[in-house]
Amino acid sequence: QPSLQQICHIASVYYILLSSRRYCRSSICQSNEVPEKLMSSNIHRRGSNNRSVNNTRNARPPPFPVAAKQPSYRQINIGTDFEGDFKKSKEWECNFLQEALCTAVWAILACLLRGAMLLVNSMARLNPSSMTGIRLILEIMSGIASILISFLPEKIVNDNAAGFVFAAPTLLFAMHDYYRIIPNLPVRISEMVMGRLTPRDLAILVPIHFLASVAGVLILRALFPGVIASNALAPIVYSEERSWAYDFVRETLVTAGFTVGILVLPELLKVNSMSKTFFCPLFLLPLYLYSVDGGDMGSAFSPDLIYALRCVSRYEELPLRQSSHLFGPMLGGFLGGCIMATYFPDDSSRV
Repeated sequence: QPSLQQICHIASVYYILLSSRRYCRSSICQSNEVPEKLMSSNIHRRGSNNRSVNNTRNARPPPFPVAAKQPSYRQINIGTDFEGDFKKSKEWECNFLQEALCTAVWAILACLLRGAMLLVNSMARLNPSSMTGIRLILEIMSGIASILISFLPEKIVNDNAAGFVFAAPTLLFAMHDYYRIIPNLPVRISEMVMGRLTPRDLAILVPIHFLASVAGVLILRALFPGVIASNALAPIVYSEERSWAYDFVRETLVTAGFTVGILVLPELLKVNSMSKTFFCPLFLLPLYLYSVDGGDMGSAFSPDLIYALRCVSRYEELPLRQSSHLFGPMLGGFLGGCIMATYFPDDSSRV
């Protein structure tokens, strides 16, 4: 008796033969219809050839060429352009891989920037008098660090405004200029609401952002072990004095303002011929300093990086009590997208 595998093979071969037979029949029918269509089209062309010749003789010269259409809001400097949009791109796998690579590189650079700021802060508080040998060098470095620290608010110096580093406009715009992507999860959610991404794309991008952030933090921990990695990869812990809803509402509102600002400010500054590298952080500074918990901690505007730092540093999930700082920015990105779609929609009429 034949086995089950042999029966499956026979059934598959029979299905292939049957489908090829149907294909041959349909192709033969289509080939019979082609000559009739060609004959009718040739008759129509013979009758219209004389008319076309007379029309070309009496035709007017073509008008002045129309200027090329200007790029729409989607194609300039912000968000995802049409050529790289996931809805129209045939190579969507490459786009998702590029998104993962961009997010991982951004996580590494953001953590390095955080570690550099903590290093400058520790050098500014250094007491060179207690050290010998390289006392002069330490005094010079301490003086330079104290001068740099004096220009920053105390909240940023004490690492209580993580968004100033993790959502720095200068870093985000630099990544966008190279990868054509803003590697910030609330901003990507806003772009989905605006129509630049589909919900299917966002369903794939959300786990990509979380996994790529974890991968970036792990790479940085492997490259810089010891004190540097421990300072740069320290988890962000929020206060639990207030209720969960209190922190959630604050995170939602401040992230909505951030997403609108990061998408609108570059265009406004471009119209006024102002540098976005300098003025965007200045205009967004009140949002960075806004407290989102019972203590004095500001929002990080990066729920994926908060999750990655917690997992890699403490080998644990984000506690439920602090999950408001994980889901609040995501809802804030959705709210910011609604504001953008209502008051600052993409100009699709010129596309």
